[in-house]
Amino acid sequence: MSLWIKYCGICRVEDFAFAVELGVNAVGVICVPNTPRYVDFEELSTLSRLPRGHSQLVLVFQNASSEFVSGCIEIARPDVLQFHGDESAFYCTSFGLPYIKATRDGQQIPKLLEHMHAHAILIDIPELMRPIYALQIQKPIILAGQLNDANVAASIRKHKPFGVDVSRGIEMEPRIKDHILMTQFAAAVRGALRP
Repeated sequence: MSLWIKYCGICRVEDFAFAVELGVNAVGVICVPNTPRYVDFEELSTLSRLPRGHSQLVLVFQNASSEFVSGCIEIARPDVLQFHGDESAFYCTSFGLPYIKATRDGQQIPKLLEHMHAHAILIDIPELMRPIYALQIQKPIILAGQLNDANVAASIRKHKPFGVDVSRGIEMEPRIKDHILMTQFAAAVRGALRP
C-alpha cells in the first residue's frame, strides 16, 4: 500500500518541478490573497504550464467568490480544488471538478459529513488526539498539520490516513521549499508502512 502525498504552498518553478520529479501525487498552489504563500495570476499561469508528470495540480481556496475560483480555474486548468473555509457542499461541487474539503477546527468535523461528493477530507489539526480513522468519515482522509520528515511516519501509523499534506515542514522559509527536506519527507512517508 502506498500513501497519497501532497506538497502544498508551492510558489517557485524549481520547487514545482522537483515535487513532480519526486513523484508526489499532488502539488498544491495557494490561491488565498494576503497569505504568505499566495501566488498571483501571473505566477499561477507560469506554474500551471509546467509539466505535471503523474502529479495533480491542486488549487487551494478559502471563502473565495465563485468568480475568483472560476478565474483561477480558467488560468490554471487544475486537476483538483481544495476548500479551506466555510464553503457549502453545493458551492464546492458547482465548479465541476473533484474537490478536497479541509478543516482546521475539530468542532467542524461533523459538518464535513455533508460533503458527500468530496474527493477526500483534509484534517489540518496538529496533535489531533483521536485517531482519524475513528471519526466515522466515509471518505479518504488526508492528514496535515505541522508534519515533517521526523514525525510523519509516527502520525501515519497512529492515524492510518489515505494521504498526507505538507507545506511548512519542507520549507527553508515561506515560499521557498528545501529540496533535501522534500526528499526526506517523501522517503519517510514511503517507508512508514514497511514492516
